[in-house]
Amino acid sequence: MGSVMTLVALGFGAAIGDRIVMRLPLAEMQPPMPALDWLGVLPAALISSMAAVILLQARWRDTGWIVLAALLGLYGARLGAMLLGPELGVCLGAFVVGISGNVFSRVFRRAAVTMVAPGLLPLVPGSLGMRGTAFLFMDSPARSASWAIAALVIAGALVAGVLAANVFVPPRRSA
Repeated sequence: MGSVMTLVALGFGAAIGDRIVMRLPLAEMQPPMPALDWLGVLPAALISSMAAVILLQARWRDTGWIVLAALLGLYGARLGAMLLGPELGVCLGAFVVGISGNVFSRVFRRAAVTMVAPGLLPLVPGSLGMRGTAFLFMDSPARSASWAIAALVIAGALVAGVLAANVFVPPRRSA
């Protein structure tokens, strides 16, 4: 429930911010920025994976694995988006993260979640849910519903990717 309340608060804040910006005299519609190339994403990926170390309260010795997992997920999803489209791209990213986590678990006899959780964090559709909530506050229920459905589709793609990874490389069984 706390997550839902945070989502509503963020959406409400985004809606208020959008209304304020539209009322400013110099507010013009700017063309969207072009997507960053493969190398341009690297600094953001490194910084966000270091933030995941802190957020997940991970051991500092796992920092390299967490950075690797985040990079595998992010670049796997980008490659998948180029080949298959954005929804299936996220599925491919989750698949790569799931396989890497299961291989990590088997080789090092440690929990797969060490790699899986931080690898999935950059792929979670939180911004889509926030945009959907913001559109709900801006009297655009149809746009809100389309963003919410997109978030649900991507969340389902994440689950499908991890489940498929568990089929190809089964998780290590604890004795």
